[in-house]
Amino acid sequence: MWGDEGPNSFDCSGFVYYCLKNTGGYSGGKLWRATADTYSRWSAWPYVHRNKLEPGDLMFYFSDKPNDGDRIGHTGIYLGNNYHVHASSDYGRIVISRIEGWYDQMLSHGCRAFN
Repeated sequence: MWGDEGPNSFDCSGFVYYCLKNTGGYSGGKLWRATADTYSRWSAWPYVHRNKLEPGDLMFYFSDKPNDGDRIGHTGIYLGNNYHVHASSDYGRIVISRIEGWYDQMLSHGCRAFN
């Protein structure tokens, strides 16, 4: 659900925010609710190339909306072994997905948000 940050309903960045806020251990000082695009550019979180992702890294996907340029439109959390967890607008719930198809094509990068 667009704009929701849980615990009963989430959008993708709301899910990431909920996880960061409730698990602690994130780096970068004060945390606030932001969009996937804003989180992807959070200067305190080191950039991680897609080939160097580790479990717990945040993952960022380019928007597939026309005229969005290089804007990030989706985020999730890497689980390892080519899987991630995210709030899916297609399924209307939290899902674990393989990083293939659209997710593989649109993956921009990761960020190491957790210490």
